[in-house]
Amino acid sequence: MWKFLVRFIFRNRPAILIAIGILTILMAWLGSGVQLSYNNSRMLPADDPAVVEYEAFKKLFGEDGSVMMIGVTNPDMFRLDQFNAWYDLTYDMTKIDGVEGVLSIAKAANIVKNDSLRKYDFLPLVDAKPTTQAQADSLKEKILSLKFYDGLLYNSKTNTFLLAITLNKQRLNDKSRLVLTDEIVARANAYAAQSGQELHISGMPYIRSVMARTIQNELFLFIFLSILIAAIILFLFFRSVKIVASSLIVVAISIIFTLGLVGLFGYKISILTGVIPSLIVVIAIENCIYIVNKYHWEFRLHGNKILGLSRVVQRIGFASLMVNTATATGFAAFILVSNQMLREFGIIAAISVMVEYILCILLLPIIFSYM
Repeated sequence: MWKFLVRFIFRNRPAILIAIGILTILMAWLGSGVQLSYNNSRMLPADDPAVVEYEAFKKLFGEDGSVMMIGVTNPDMFRLDQFNAWYDLTYDMTKIDGVEGVLSIAKAANIVKNDSLRKYDFLPLVDAKPTTQAQADSLKEKILSLKFYDGLLYNSKTNTFLLAITLNKQRLNDKSRLVLTDEIVARANAYAAQSGQELHISGMPYIRSVMARTIQNELFLFIFLSILIAAIILFLFFRSVKIVASSLIVVAISIIFTLGLVGLFGYKISILTGVIPSLIVVIAIENCIYIVNKYHWEFRLHGNKILGLSRVVQRIGFASLMVNTATATGFAAFILVSNQMLREFGIIAAISVMVEYILCILLLPIIFSYM
């Protein structure tokens, strides 16, 4: 089998390189469309009692996954300039594309009984932006008299006030959510600078956006650092720029294939799948070291390059196959669990390890044969 593989590799070097090149371009195209996961993945199985209870709760009461909260503690909130700044912030938020509703003391309703029509009317608490301190004091008396909002939009004991922003759910499921939350945060920071108050921002859209951006930044950071460290280790071992460059080519193509597989399966980059490219770098470098080291050993014995490469494939190919198969099997064990995020991680990691092995066993002998 391994002798046949050696003959196949060296007799079809151009065809193999062209095929790998075409597949790499295809995988790069698939990988370019991969999106980040903007939702917190569920760690518990669907039939877990806690999950069943949570789903029943959401069905009955809805969920707050589309609401951002901005809080401020301001004892001088009803001072004219402070209230007007809060008023402006409230109505500025309504102008943002993707914001469906805003609620604060500056944009709340009072329920008034209508005896003639025998119904309740919802009248705005603040008809217009106050222009005098007397008007602001009047609004303070009116707002604080409505105990319904105490603990909801304001806390009379701590002088804390809340601004709730409801966002469009469709905008929250794609990359435009980052633009939306960034614009909200920018306007909130402008208010903080104007009023001199410290704001506190929370809510699932904001938390998920922060997590998504963290995953995105760390994905590229970990890939860069792992490649850098691997290149340094390779250079220290072999003291050859050619070997480092050859190995890094294999590593780069393996990473492209990994991201392409994520797109091929229709998955998104989560906090787990974002770690796979860095794992592939480590595993690929290990395979490269085995192959290059064995090739140097063989070449030193007899000085025949093609014979040395042939023996590398025959003698290291099987051993590396066993090692990579064991690694892939370990990752594949996650496929058996009921958690979707772990299952996706197991599928992509297992396939990526085996693809990386195939790339190493094909590309490195071909590259060295042309050197």
